[in-house]
Amino acid sequence: MARKEYFTVRLNRIRIQDNREWGAAEIKILSFVTAGNDSLPALEGYRDTNSDAEKKELIKTAARDLISFREFVEVDNVRDDSVLTFGSADAGISVYTANKIPLDINWALVLIERDTDVREIGTELETLLGDPGFDDFTSNLVTVIGGTVAPQVTIAFKLGKFLAGQAGKIFKKNKDDQVGLFGTSLNRFQHYVNGERKKDEVRGVNGNVFVDYTLFGTEYEG
Repeated sequence: MARKEYFTVRLNRIRIQDNREWGAAEIKILSFVTAGNDSLPALEGYRDTNSDAEKKELIKTAARDLISFREFVEVDNVRDDSVLTFGSADAGISVYTANKIPLDINWALVLIERDTDVREIGTELETLLGDPGFDDFTSNLVTVIGGTVAPQVTIAFKLGKFLAGQAGKIFKKNKDDQVGLFGTSLNRFQHYVNGERKKDEVRGVNGNVFVDYTLFGTEYEG
């Protein structure tokens, strides 16, 4: 039998200090995960072209894929100083799974206080790709990447961070408060040598949210 692999990123718990609302709030959680070169196949031809225009188009396609890969979680009746758990007390919720343990993981979470249907969020995220700011972002990214040995990894990380940040700005502009932003970039050699990592109370970017998460990878006969 062949050796197989399994890998997952699980969101276990989020502690929120301020829900950005007078009373109870409806919190929408968006998760963007990219892992190694396999998570955004649109970037496979990036190194095969010398055209900046083609490179920008590949990045745009990858961004569209990443938006479609996003995970949504919706939690109602969230008050200040709340602790959000997912699944049973110790199970959490999977925000990414793969049949291969990746060499690197890039993960961004954005938490928004919002009352409208969660499906509308995906539509609004799509508008990012036609915004002049996204064109500026891709132009700068192509320049910065240059002759990087593994451009897909860098692009995936920067795309996830950009989309999470811009999503927060969109919702804030629409009077939807960004409750928190969390991001991490990990690699197997330093952070999950044996395929596993568990961290609790990791502080978000604005210090308003604290995240517990688990990375788990294993090999098995199958």
